[in-house]
Amino acid sequence: MITLQEVLDEQKDLPKLCAKRGNPTIDAFHGNGYYGVADIYKTYAEVPLNKPLNGIVPHGVGFDPKWVWSGAAKANVPYIYCYPDHCQKQYKRDTNKKVILSASPFVYVMEMLKNQPKPERRGTLFLPLHSTRFVIIQQDYEELANLLLTFDEKYQPVHVCIYWRDRLLGAAKPFQSKGIPVVSAGHMFDRLFMYRLYHLFSQYQYTSSNLQSNSLLYGVKAGCTFFHTRLPFKPVASARILKRDAGNINTKHMTKLGRAFAPRSDTTGAFLWEERNDTTTPEQKRLVDYYLGTAHLKTKKQMRHDMSLT
Repeated sequence: MITLQEVLDEQKDLPKLCAKRGNPTIDAFHGNGYYGVADIYKTYAEVPLNKPLNGIVPHGVGFDPKWVWSGAAKANVPYIYCYPDHCQKQYKRDTNKKVILSASPFVYVMEMLKNQPKPERRGTLFLPLHSTRFVIIQQDYEELANLLLTFDEKYQPVHVCIYWRDRLLGAAKPFQSKGIPVVSAGHMFDRLFMYRLYHLFSQYQYTSSNLQSNSLLYGVKAGCTFFHTRLPFKPVASARILKRDAGNINTKHMTKLGRAFAPRSDTTGAFLWEERNDTTTPEQKRLVDYYLGTAHLKTKKQMRHDMSLT
C-alpha cells in the first residue's frame, strides 16, 4: 500500500508517474493487471501477490448489462467476480464461469485504508473524461482550464487529475501554463493506482468531471460531493474500436447516473457547472453503493475461500 504523503511526493515527478510500463500481472487473465485490481483482492485477503489468482476481477463498473468483454468470456479461468448486480445475468449467459458477487476493488482499498489519517478537505479535484490505449478523447483543454479559473471561491483550489495517456498526449500543459496544479493516479499498469486515487480524493471537498462514470463513483464513495461540468468531447478511433470500447457511454445505467447527479438547471452555452447539493444525497449514495457493489464486500476469509476455487 501507500500513504498520502508518499502520493503527494510522487506528484513532483509526473513524467515518471505516468511513464509507460508493462502489465505486471502473473494471473492467467491479463485484465487482472489493470489498475492493480487483482493485487488489491489478494492484499485484502492476505494472500501472497506472487500467487496467481485463477479468476477474473473486473477493472471497472459494468454500465452495459448486455455487454461482456470478449477477453473475459474467453479466458480459461473458472470464475469471475461481479459488480454491480445487473451484470450477473449476462455473465451467466455469455461465459462458462461461476459468477461471484463482490465489491469494486476501490471499495476494498477504502476498507484497507479506513484507519489512515484523514486530511482536511478543501477545493475541487477535476477529472476530465480520459483517453485509453486505443481511444483518444478530443476535448478543448484550453477552454477547460479557463473555465476552472472562474470557479467560485468555495470550490478553490481546483486541481486536475490527469490520466497517464492524456498526459503523454500533452493534456496537462494547458492547465500547468495557467498555474492550475495537475496530479495523477499513475499508469493503468501501476499496482498502486487505486490506492493513489483514493488518497487524492481524500483531500477534496468536491469532485467534478464532464461525464458521470467511474470517477464519479470513486470520488463520491471517497467522501467528495460531485458536480457536473459540461465540456464537449469526441472519442476518436476506428469504428470497430469505438464499438468495442466506447459503446457504454449512452446506456440506460449511465443515463440514470447522469440524471441523479445532473445540475439543477441547464444553459445553451458550451459549458455549465453548478453544484447540485453541498452534500451528497441519500439517493446518490445509494446509487454509488449499488454500482460499486458495496453490499457484497467480503470478509478476508470469504475472499480467501473464493480464491481457492478451481
